[in-house]
Amino acid sequence: MTRPQDALASAHDDGVAPTQAPGKGKAGAHTLTRKTFAETYAAFKRGREAQAALRAELMRLNAMPVDVRADLERQVRDWLEENREETWDDAIKAIMGGNRDEDEDEV
Repeated sequence: MTRPQDALASAHDDGVAPTQAPGKGKAGAHTLTRKTFAETYAAFKRGREAQAALRAELMRLNAMPVDVRADLERQVRDWLEENREETWDDAIKAIMGGNRDEDEDEV
């Protein structure tokens, strides 16, 4: 399989062929290179593949049953009694063993 950077390689040893961005005058010109195009193409391609993999994994996970604690409502209410500044979804995360701050850091 041809990699984007291989497909864009030219007679230049470093694969760089400067060009000017369309519609840009000399004062605001951006130097675009074959390397820039190849890296951007590769990043977009990986992003598409990651989105497809994530969609497939979410479909798989959503098809699986989840056991919900029979006393979840009581546990949420008890937790909120002790943590009045928090929200009910914080309570569920805490009951599950998750930490709200850790979850927010992952985003």
